[in-house]
Amino acid sequence: MYVGEGATTASECVILGVPAIYINRLSAGTLKDQEKYGLFSVDDEEKLIDLAKKILTNPHIKEIYKNYRHKLIENKIDVTSFLVWFIEHYPFSVEEVKKVNFLEKFGIKQWK
Repeated sequence: MYVGEGATTASECVILGVPAIYINRLSAGTLKDQEKYGLFSVDDEEKLIDLAKKILTNPHIKEIYKNYRHKLIENKIDVTSFLVWFIEHYPFSVEEVKKVNFLEKFGIKQWK
């Protein structure tokens, strides 16, 4: 489990399926998005301690975060694959990207 004020480390933990508690008043769009996948943001010491206790005493926490990780990866695009495709198929790719369902080619089932 990660507890800290580093946004990058908290974000990496979520992607790896590790419980993370972000304790900084600053936020970012990526962190807000990752709250859907188990990232906790707190700015109160008592909430932090209670939350950490709940995570540490949950016997199913590994499975829960494994599922969060799976859902996160399932709903994100492989940027490298996209860029390779985009460059290899340019200028056709520009028109394709404008289509509604183009992300399905890269494993995104639906845009959320």
